[in-house]
Amino acid sequence: MKKLPKILVFLILGVFLVGGSAMALPVLEPGYHWTSQPYWHCTDLTTATSGNSGFQIRLENASYESDFGLFLPNDLSNPTSVSKKFQVFDYLQGPIDDQTIYFKDSGSGWEISNDNSSWTEFDSVFGFYFDVHTGGTGDATADYSFYSDASLNSVDVGLPHVIMAFNGISEAFIYLDDQLAETPADWDYDDMTVKVNDVAPIPEPATMLLLGSGLIGLAGLGRKKFFKKS
Repeated sequence: MKKLPKILVFLILGVFLVGGSAMALPVLEPGYHWTSQPYWHCTDLTTATSGNSGFQIRLENASYESDFGLFLPNDLSNPTSVSKKFQVFDYLQGPIDDQTIYFKDSGSGWEISNDNSSWTEFDSVFGFYFDVHTGGTGDATADYSFYSDASLNSVDVGLPHVIMAFNGISEAFIYLDDQLAETPADWDYDDMTVKVNDVAPIPEPATMLLLGSGLIGLAGLGRKKFFKKS
């Protein structure tokens, strides 16, 4: 399947999130709202050159095991591929496992670390990914990958297998539905849930509210034209 244009991905995700009756979406915790923004940044940059974000696996309710981590697109303004991944949890880890991820600007670019000692070139702006291992604990190689930017999925390109909720300040929940659409997927997003601290979407949520309003307005305009023709 060819990759869908980015605007079409947003439209698909908007329909999924607005048309929640077709999905068994997780119940949001108080103060959280859905966001379709795929890229995020670390907010705990206390010195403007270093900081960290906390990650915790809150739920796994799946037949498959999945890695979870952060990824960089090849071009943030026009992503067409994944350029780098940084694994936060491997597929053998489970609920209540947690991990602090560290960020720093080395002077020549951003770096990332899971132990504040060994550093890898990365960025402070990133997306989220899940690598799904359909063979369970005996499957060391992931079979397919789903991204917060669904246009980059290795399968089911453009379909939102990863959805996100944000509290408007610095905390998010990342939800996975790991079954392929042809399986068919149950779209309940309870296969793996990761809570993240000290992050925020880019652009800020107000921009996404405008996008959501635009989608609803387009839907209303379409209904109005339909009834006029009738």
